[in-house]
Amino acid sequence: MGKCTRCDAAAEKAPAVPLANGLVYPSVILSLFADASRKKASGGALIDEARKNQCHNTLRHVGSNRLGVVVLGGSMNEMVVAYLFLGGAGAGLLVVLSVLELLREHGKPFATSKFRYIAWPLCLLTVLVAITMLAVDLGRFDRLLQILVSPAFTAITVGAIALAACALGSAVASAVVMSDRLEASCVFIHGVCVFNIVAGVVAMSYTGILLSSMPSVVAWQTPLIPVLFVCSSLTCGLACALGVNSFVDASDGAMPLVARLVRTGRITAACEAAALAAWLFWCVKSGAGYAWLALTSGTYALWFWAAFVTVGLLLPPILGGFIKPPRHTTLCLATAACVLTGGVVLRFCVVGVAAFDPSQAVHALVAPFM
Repeated sequence: MGKCTRCDAAAEKAPAVPLANGLVYPSVILSLFADASRKKASGGALIDEARKNQCHNTLRHVGSNRLGVVVLGGSMNEMVVAYLFLGGAGAGLLVVLSVLELLREHGKPFATSKFRYIAWPLCLLTVLVAITMLAVDLGRFDRLLQILVSPAFTAITVGAIALAACALGSAVASAVVMSDRLEASCVFIHGVCVFNIVAGVVAMSYTGILLSSMPSVVAWQTPLIPVLFVCSSLTCGLACALGVNSFVDASDGAMPLVARLVRTGRITAACEAAALAAWLFWCVKSGAGYAWLALTSGTYALWFWAAFVTVGLLLPPILGGFIKPPRHTTLCLATAACVLTGGVVLRFCVVGVAAFDPSQAVHALVAPFM
């Protein structure tokens, strides 16, 4: 990405200027209004340059997600959406599997051996891919290590540590399961499961807290975002477990777990829908109505209504009601695929509405003067 030397020098010394809408911008951004007005007759060369380079250095001082992705004047890329999804789904699956292991220790072996042999390595792989995407987005892997040892208590630091803890916990559980020693020590199993549940909950929350900690986007400034992402992550974790169970024969005891996963998934999906409705209502009442418009009738309306609401929320409970032998394999996979599609689209839409915030694009700020 090109750099804007003029903006970089000005941003270092530019004081913050509050606008009528309550947002705060460095005065160098506001100066673009005047420059745009003066250069309108000459074709707006300054604005064209700002659009081309995205005024990288200025925007870095105004707002960044601390992951190398520009928040003001740009949009989060697909990789950010991917690791928000994978991190949440992996953490959700970790919580689900840990709860199932605790139930197994208390005489309720819903999870069969074959299910555990597949589910635990899948959980570890999902978390590791999420961590890898985070490291790639940072630009260098050593930056991830710097974050892990950073004394600063920030959302990204806590989240990175939580993901690392999820990877460690799932690796230990996978090793124990694959070595058939899971029943060797009840205390050890309980300790690992509790550790995994705590790490998973923190990681699920982090995927939402990361967004709500960014002051540059009004629509994210609410605790409803972490709540929404936690509910979605749990739903995705249950869907992953349901998908894994499609590889277990009904004769091997797959159906009792399938029934419980479907029922629990309906509950978490209902909570997810309630959290989403509450967030959209909050947006309308808090000066972020652009999020409501973008999702329900604007740019993301098709994604929102078709991919998330229909495929991700409404279709899975219907398909779940038809999961019975011998068709349980296909229907389990189809239901899981629908839920996971909804999880990806939800994060895509929530992240995407930032582009409609007045603070998010220099060209949007100066367009009225062009």
